Amino acid sequence: YYVIYRVLLTIKGTRAAQMVIGLFLIGAGFYAADRFEMTTVSWLLDNFINYFIIIIIVVFQQDDGTSDRIYAVLYEQASGWGTPSLIDAGLGYDAEYPCIAVAPGGDAIALFLESNGSIKRLYANHYDAATGTWSGPSTIDAGTGSGVAELKIAINSSGEGVAVFRQSDGSYY
Repeated sequence: YYVIYRVLLTIKGTRAAQMVIGLFLIGAGFYAADRFEMTTVSWLLDNFINYFIIIIIVVFQQDDGTSDRIYAVLYEQASGWGTPSLIDAGLGYDAEYPCIAVAPGGDAIALFLESNGSIKRLYANHYDAATGTWSGPSTIDAGTGSGVAELKIAINSSGEGVAVFRQSDGSYY
């Protein structure tokens, strides 16, 4: 029990905790369907899990020897991990703090900061699951040249997203 307790303390307040809650709820659904003899619900859950194509997109930061770059790699249940793709602006300076939101259909939006040598700008890059391509990075910050922090991203089932971030106007942060 101590190990479980330590794991729960470690993930408390993180996205991993949200995933654990989601897995727990799915497990509770299976248990309730079995316990209350909900044959149709049990059949639906079984088939959903058996035939659901799992698509995972991982975004990570890696040093290429000159600067930190942002990569994305796609995992599909049928074929496994794909080849990492560069998704940053490629300005030759560090790119950092990647975050991503993935829609149920597989579309995704990645946010990250990247320096142009004098200021860090906020970029977004959209992944279209239907074509399997990234649209290319676009700056989305206010362009004040001041610090951008606390990046958050959400996406709906249509692939439309909203980004929220904190940025100084030059006089206050």
